[in-house]
Amino acid sequence: MEHAIRSSKYTRSFTLIELIVVIAIIGILAAMSIGSYSNIQKSARNAKRKADLKALKTALEEYNGANDAYPNSGSRWMSSEPGDHYNYNGGNYIPGLAPDYIDSLPRDPKGGQSPIQPKCGTTQAAYLYKSNGDDYKLLSYCAPERDPFDSKDPFYDASRPSWAWQVHSSSTSRNW
Repeated sequence: MEHAIRSSKYTRSFTLIELIVVIAIIGILAAMSIGSYSNIQKSARNAKRKADLKALKTALEEYNGANDAYPNSGSRWMSSEPGDHYNYNGGNYIPGLAPDYIDSLPRDPKGGQSPIQPKCGTTQAAYLYKSNGDDYKLLSYCAPERDPFDSKDPFYDASRPSWAWQVHSSSTSRNW
């Protein structure tokens, strides 16, 4: 018993330098994981934007099949975000599409003030829709969080190469 008590007097403990090194390593690992988490969030929001554009395109084609026209926006841009300088229309930015052809009209996963500056200024990160009834264009506008944009991406918008993604009716040849 005496031996056990004596050996505890000689137990080795961490030095101050060792503790500082361990804390520094933990800090570096935490900083790296926070950066990775931010990139994962951006990628997830971008994937959601593309999925929303695909779902809206499908719903628009179904609407066109049933009505021989696309929902008409009066040839003006309609926005999914309140406070945008484009027409918000109470959130009904694609008139007549929901709930018959899609459950509800999605909004940008981040929405609000665009992170793409100075290109977008006071424009909201939003989905925009424009149609004359015969053609349409749908944008994820001032929202995609990727740089540089890839011209081979099927969502690439040559008119807005660094701040928007787009889908459009197959007959759209206009650069709206």
